[in-house]
Amino acid sequence: MENSAAVQHLESKLHERAVNTTRHLAAFAIQDTPKPLPESLFSSALGLMIYPKITETLQGKDSGLKIQALSVCIELLHKQENHVHAIQNGVLTELVLSLDDNNVSVSRLASQAIMFLSRSRYGREYILRAELLDRLTALVTPPETPAAPEAKIVASPLNTEQKEFSHPDLEKAQARTHMHCAFLHLADTPSGCAALLKFGLEEKLASCLEAEPFDHVKAPLVEVLLHLLRRPIVGPSSLRSRLVTTLIASIGERTCEATNIACCKLIAQLALTLDGKAECVKLGAVPPLILLAENQAFPLVQAQAANALGNITVNQSGKEQCVELQGVKRLLALVLDEKTSGRVLSPVLHLLTNICEVPSARAEAAAVMSDNASALRIMKLTGKEEAPAPASESQPVKPLSFAHLDKEAELIQHAALLFLEQIRWKP
Repeated sequence: MENSAAVQHLESKLHERAVNTTRHLAAFAIQDTPKPLPESLFSSALGLMIYPKITETLQGKDSGLKIQALSVCIELLHKQENHVHAIQNGVLTELVLSLDDNNVSVSRLASQAIMFLSRSRYGREYILRAELLDRLTALVTPPETPAAPEAKIVASPLNTEQKEFSHPDLEKAQARTHMHCAFLHLADTPSGCAALLKFGLEEKLASCLEAEPFDHVKAPLVEVLLHLLRRPIVGPSSLRSRLVTTLIASIGERTCEATNIACCKLIAQLALTLDGKAECVKLGAVPPLILLAENQAFPLVQAQAANALGNITVNQSGKEQCVELQGVKRLLALVLDEKTSGRVLSPVLHLLTNICEVPSARAEAAAVMSDNASALRIMKLTGKEEAPAPASESQPVKPLSFAHLDKEAELIQHAALLFLEQIRWKP
């Protein structure tokens, strides 16, 4: 009854004001209407009234009105209770058709609205059931001509705020970002992930990643691939080779932080199998990952690069390549530097433990540790202040109680103990 009363109230007021455009309708209904009823009821009532108008506007040819309608639609879709009304009134169908609009602003706003719809269970189920993936995938293919480098933006890939764009390529790039975020929401459930894999989305996204000129678009794209490739690729795979090659080309100091993090995560995932580790070494993933692990300006990137290297160096060829690149000295410098972030220390120490299985690396690490300052720094990380025991007196790592420590400190202490045990070990 309350909902019905809200609708009647709005209809009567709108009739009095003779409001006839979507923008004015929304502005009046949201701002000018007195609110004796809960805000949620007004949002629901507005949705019941305005979605048929939005559908009608999107079917027209006036780009200005379409932009107004889509802006209102996005505002309403912030609340998931409005998603059902939007889909039942045919808004999703019109949004998909608007993706091909000649006006890039219309296409961008339509992709943003679809991204919001994909956040709710009802929206995800309808998108998958309606077999709209072909139409949605067509939008994420980058243009054949790369965008001008000076037009590149470094915005957060998941930022949903509306912006003014001066370059059409930027609007198209933002539309692709929205669609990748929508795929990410779809892949977040087992049924959605299975449907996307059945559709073959991972192959299509691999091609998109190769052609994508904007760094900030790559981050959500790689996150989708992370969800789709949860199960390790076993045996030789052209897809894995393509991805590793593209990911290596995508990471670096000039790449935005979110993209570096996502790419390192995917390399780590692809390196879970023996074939994947060997392929990462063969294709040259180790040198750029060590460079990222050394860059202290971005601790999150450092940690993910060290994790990826940790997976790769389980393989003997990975260890040997790290030794050739003076990885022991470079990574120990990070551990011994007190400015290094705590979240970086644990993965770097585990990585050093892997590399020091090579006798020459173990000897190199032991030589560095012969310095008292270095030895005391490592012992401090283990929670002990006394000097380390000589190599001949090495004892197995004993279980310790970490109940008084937080999780990060516990991980660092355990990793430091394993590293000490590794460099003291003698065959």
